Amino acid sequence: MSNSQPLVSIIIPIYKAQNTLQLCVDSIVTQAYTHLELILVDDGSPDSSGELCDRYASSDSRIKVIHKENGGVSSARNIGLQHATGQYITFVDADDFLMPDYFAPVTQSDADIILQGWTCFGDLEGHTEHIDNRCYTNPEELKAFISAQLPTMFMRTPWGKFYKRNLLENIQFNPALRIGEDTVFLLQALSRIQSLCVCRTSSYKYYYRQTDNRYHMTPSETARHYAALYKAYKSLNVNVTLVLRQQFEYFMSLCNLQEHTHEMHNWYNHHAVKQTYKLIAPTMNLKNRLKYKWNSLRAAWAGRPTT
Repeated sequence: MSNSQPLVSIIIPIYKAQNTLQLCVDSIVTQAYTHLELILVDDGSPDSSGELCDRYASSDSRIKVIHKENGGVSSARNIGLQHATGQYITFVDADDFLMPDYFAPVTQSDADIILQGWTCFGDLEGHTEHIDNRCYTNPEELKAFISAQLPTMFMRTPWGKFYKRNLLENIQFNPALRIGEDTVFLLQALSRIQSLCVCRTSSYKYYYRQTDNRYHMTPSETARHYAALYKAYKSLNVNVTLVLRQQFEYFMSLCNLQEHTHEMHNWYNHHAVKQTYKLIAPTMNLKNRLKYKWNSLRAAWAGRPTT
């Protein structure tokens, strides 16, 4: 444990956030913990978000503002990572906010990752998931904790965590991914840790919108996205077949549409898809295994070259 106050870099990607940004930033600059570096990345926002960022920077020397052309949330976060100088880095979304005690854990632990609790507001008020206070340094206990938490929100989002900056060297968010980039980033970071501390708090307030945000992709694009997630999952060296199967089935559903009939072979033939199916097949009943095999044969036939 350490009682020092390490510098913490907070990275906020900003796009069309003029209605939520003030609550978010105010919740940070008014924290009792003051050894902060707040990096506001204006991702070419067409509203007044950029001007609001500049006003905050003019009144608080701890705030850095970066204006860039629109490139998406991953590129914005990557720019923030390039400018971060803190011992720890944390991410906050521009429509979320922090409770006053959010930064307390960095004075109590020097773990590679410090993980906190969260609570929803918005369309799902007060929902959360529970974990216990504990620090992990034993490799087997770390693996067991990660395996147990893989199905939860804790292992899908970059926010609600403090990362040691040196842990994130050569790790970036992948701008080529439209979905799952948050989880890929987090799993890559988790694959490197030697210590993790859990603080059972609800200090991160997550704005939940109850809408259907499902993407539709071509089979090739879906396979490429899934392959990135599969690679990050494999880097953890864990065996949580249920989670792998859920991810696999979700991504397959994104492209399993009637208009992609003649392209589905690009999904079924992808190496990551084939490797995953071998792992999850024993957990499937005979009916579903036969259905998968039949659909893969149909896809191969539909995608055969014509003369």
